[in-house]
Amino acid sequence: MKILVVALLSALGAWLFWYVTGESGFYIVGLIVVVAYAERIYKRIKKGRVSDLD
Repeated sequence: MKILVVALLSALGAWLFWYVTGESGFYIVGLIVVVAYAERIYKRIKKGRVSDLD
């Protein structure tokens, strides 16, 4: 449930940033979000807790 709230807040933040800076800013934020989520998932897999993504 927590990850859903974070995703919604991230989407809202990214939209606001895009609205202010234009499309290039949106792509930069999208890249940062993807890298951050990939890092989190990698850490969970490394710990062996891949089933607990909440």
